[in-house]
Amino acid sequence: MDRCAILVDAGYLYAAGGKICHNVTTRKAVQMDVLKAHEFLTDLAIENSGGPILLPRK
Repeated sequence: MDRCAILVDAGYLYAAGGKICHNVTTRKAVQMDVLKAHEFLTDLAIENSGGPILLPRK
C-alpha cells in the first residue's frame, strides 16, 4: 500500500481525550486544539505506515 487514510470518530476522541486528560467524558467539557490533534495523528500514521497520507482532492 502506498498511502494511508486516517478516519477519526470525533465523539470518541473527545470523550477518551477528556477522560485521560481531565477525567471528564462530555464533549462540552473538553476543549481541544484540533490542528494539533490533526498534526499528531497525521505524524503518527506516517510513522507507523511508512507512507504518505491519502489527501482529499480539491
